[in-house]
Amino acid sequence: VSPQNIFLRREEAESNDGDIIHTCALGDFGHSYILSRHEESRSSVADQGTNFVAPEVETGSVSTMESDVYSAGKILEEMLNMSEGFKEQIQKEPRPVVRNLRALSAQMCQERPVMRPTSNKVCQILERLMK
Repeated sequence: VSPQNIFLRREEAESNDGDIIHTCALGDFGHSYILSRHEESRSSVADQGTNFVAPEVETGSVSTMESDVYSAGKILEEMLNMSEGFKEQIQKEPRPVVRNLRALSAQMCQERPVMRPTSNKVCQILERLMK
């Protein structure tokens, strides 16, 4: 997962207050699943030297769903740390939501893959937080 694989769709809310809603979708999230079927395959992402790559992938291991969770967590961390594209939106969010998103990001970025939540668990937490 890299920032280039995150797609936002902007929509105006149906309410009268003119709010803008952004729907997020991840593309290419299944890359690690395909690679897991071919034990000899290695992720080319590690060669790009980005800070979103899981430690185990940087050292040559096969990309897994756990490494995708790590990458998504790093992207979330960057968004929460006020990257220019999200600064205004993050400041509008209630503090408990931002605090919980930071905690989720920290869980997703655990050094050891077995300590990271599953992608399903991440989705459940995000859905709960965004209600």
